[in-house]
Amino acid sequence: MAPSFLLRVDLNTRVVESLPARTVGLTPTRRTDCFLQVPVIIWDVAILSLLAHVADRANAMFAGIYRLHEPSGVNKYLAVWGGLLAFCGVLMYFLLDALGEESFFMGPVYIPPAQEVSLGVVLAGIIIAAAGAAFDWPKYCAISCGVAAKYFGIAALVNALAAAVFAAAMLVPPLELPILFTEWPGIYIAIAYSSFVGFGVFGLLAWGVMYQNLPNFFSRSMLDRRSVILQLLLSEVGVYVLSTFLFLGGYTGASLVHDGGVGPVFVGASMEFTDIPAAVSIFIVIVSVFLGALNIARAKNSTTQS
Repeated sequence: MAPSFLLRVDLNTRVVESLPARTVGLTPTRRTDCFLQVPVIIWDVAILSLLAHVADRANAMFAGIYRLHEPSGVNKYLAVWGGLLAFCGVLMYFLLDALGEESFFMGPVYIPPAQEVSLGVVLAGIIIAAAGAAFDWPKYCAISCGVAAKYFGIAALVNALAAAVFAAAMLVPPLELPILFTEWPGIYIAIAYSSFVGFGVFGLLAWGVMYQNLPNFFSRSMLDRRSVILQLLLSEVGVYVLSTFLFLGGYTGASLVHDGGVGPVFVGASMEFTDIPAAVSIFIVIVSVFLGALNIARAKNSTTQS
């Protein structure tokens, strides 16, 4: 009779060996029970081998990702902007505290939430600054002055189209905008629209022209892509938020005056919700202008290495 065999599984090396059953001293009945377990053992070994293979591949993949994103040093760009953001949050908090001491009728309502937001800005700045020690993104990337000019030219065109859409609101009778312009709070509406056109359209167009002619003006042709995009984002956010809140304040006040029945004190108090967002937006626009000047000052020649 042919000798019986038993499968021996080594889980450490995932090797399956076939041994004669007599070498392990099994009776025929026990040998039969063992042979019934052979398919289960083979299945378990296959699953273990597959899991081990998947684990090895996963470890290799994550090790590669870590090496790819492993910071080579402190990201000064994130650290500096995070520190500036935290400083702006602190400055905003104390300015709001000083505003509460002035004749701000709705100060007790609007100032405490705004101060909480300023503390959130401080926290965000600290997080961004700390991230500079862990991430090397965004990295320096040089772009030509023509590309930067293209960015601002496209943004100016989009804002010009938006200005045309906003002006079309004058043609909507239920809004009564031509009538509301004649009331004294309507000046807010005029300031909102002129600010949007002045900075959002002509201002960005002027920056585009400046960047396009930067090689002729300053003999420099390469800019930091990170700062150019940041300047564009700050400009857009600042001008849209400023125009929106000024328009809402002017429209609310002009509607109250036009409808009658309320005095100028109540009208002024109803428009105070625009003061803090408008002030923050003006500050953002100012920062974008200084950042643009910094971009020009830090521009490089095409042969200069970053």
